[in-house]
Amino acid sequence: MDLLKKLILGELKLSQVLYYVLTEYRDSFDSNFISWAEQESNGYKDNLNLPDYRYINCEVYAKYTDDFGNEHDEQIDVKAIDDHLLKRGFENALVSKMRISQGIESLENAIADNKDGALILMIPQGMSEMIRKCYVCPAGCHSFFVYQSCHVEQGKNIISVVKAKLITILKDMKQNIYYIDDKKDKAHKPLIFISHASKDKIILKSFVDNILKSGLGLKDENIVFTSYEATGVVPGDNIPEYIKRNIEGASVVMAMVSENYKASEVCMNEVGAAFALGKTPVQIMLPNTNIDKLGWLIHLNKAAKIDDEDSLDSLGEVICTEMNLKMQTPKHWNPCKKVFLEFLKTQLDSHKIDTRDGNNGDCTNPSPKRIKTTERLTQRKSSLHVFDTHFYVRAKDEGEYQYQLNLRFRADIKVVLKEIILVNDHDFTGNVSQPKREVPFSCFIHQGILEIDKIKVDEFQETVISSFKENMIPIIDFAIEKDGQTSLSLIGDFQTIRESDGYTDLPMNHWNLVVKYNIDEIVSIPVTMTTIGDTFGYYWHN
Repeated sequence: MDLLKKLILGELKLSQVLYYVLTEYRDSFDSNFISWAEQESNGYKDNLNLPDYRYINCEVYAKYTDDFGNEHDEQIDVKAIDDHLLKRGFENALVSKMRISQGIESLENAIADNKDGALILMIPQGMSEMIRKCYVCPAGCHSFFVYQSCHVEQGKNIISVVKAKLITILKDMKQNIYYIDDKKDKAHKPLIFISHASKDKIILKSFVDNILKSGLGLKDENIVFTSYEATGVVPGDNIPEYIKRNIEGASVVMAMVSENYKASEVCMNEVGAAFALGKTPVQIMLPNTNIDKLGWLIHLNKAAKIDDEDSLDSLGEVICTEMNLKMQTPKHWNPCKKVFLEFLKTQLDSHKIDTRDGNNGDCTNPSPKRIKTTERLTQRKSSLHVFDTHFYVRAKDEGEYQYQLNLRFRADIKVVLKEIILVNDHDFTGNVSQPKREVPFSCFIHQGILEIDKIKVDEFQETVISSFKENMIPIIDFAIEKDGQTSLSLIGDFQTIRESDGYTDLPMNHWNLVVKYNIDEIVSIPVTMTTIGDTFGYYWHN
């Protein structure tokens, strides 16, 4: 049938049509359409290019725990923050506007999972901290983070806008585009296709060997896992055709979700192909994978966790059901599962695997490999220079600290900032179950406005909040022109990890400043802490 008719009648999802047009009729469209369709299909990597219809009004909520263990989840007023951002020309950074950058298929799934509810997008911790500076919450509130919420109908409106534009373009075409729906061979052998990032192959090779082959009894001929010779591409075969053919013929398509996976264009194409071919991938979360950071919406919360016993049991049942296999007895299955989980733990403990790409984390997940990642990325010559760094810290009470980090930037080319993070080699903040070793920043003020040593300890929070309301500048998308310089002052407070017998001391050494800019550039430099006031009993000389 004509592809346009299938789209209008709803016989194909919008994501399926976008993918089909991009893969089968790419040469029939101009570059502007291809660029738009690719971003709608795969997601927008840069908020600067986000269309107006993907900025939607939302409500903002703060979630935190008080000293008595009570959880609070309450709507907050961000008008003062938005007014300040508007005055400074940051219309696209308003907190009351949700920026939906996800691909269409991700949005379709989120809507399907929440037909009568709300779409929720977590705000990164750096932005949460900026809001906290301007929000009065009860004393002793912990694990403070912020999220945006909008009604599902607003997500549907984005689908409608994109669909209407695509229909108009297809109507204007001089040729008809037909959707070829090949009949499937009912006698094909049971097949499982593993969509994954090659950087995750160490952990997944053990998954294939211990879970799929030993645990469930699958053979190499039943598995498509391209990072392993016995289950990969046949020599001489056309790789795109090989992948498409095997996804189409697979009984199960598994998406092994990690931040490496989200960063891979090939992986995004594979999961898009699965949806276009009528397959719903079984989503499996790899260790240390951060849902907020992936930029996908709520439906990933239902993904199985590869390091969870119950998830592996459920996954085994799903695979056996879809492939018409008999589930192995617990006596056979459990030892295989145990071998894999022990291997996984060993690899995590020895830091041999890294499912993260070095992006900023959220307010709940630890990031113990940040330094290792940034050191690898900063071997390239940086076009952004960081100098005149001064890191001042003052102890307010046991486990409570106030800080100011001053620095200067010089750019060899035009630079657009994305993220600034302060990192230590050791965990120092968060909580016992979810320790963190970094403090992300979302906004700054120019140097000279505040000086920590001239602010009384008890007046620090009030003074900083007042100053930031008047002078704060968002870090994300802040531009420094070629050969330009700018000075920044990052000011705030944090608490160290709460132990059963009190607070741990703050590390004095091994601090690094990580700056992300442009699309994928990053620079990391060491910074030295200078303490203000009494140091005895407050700092750890690591």
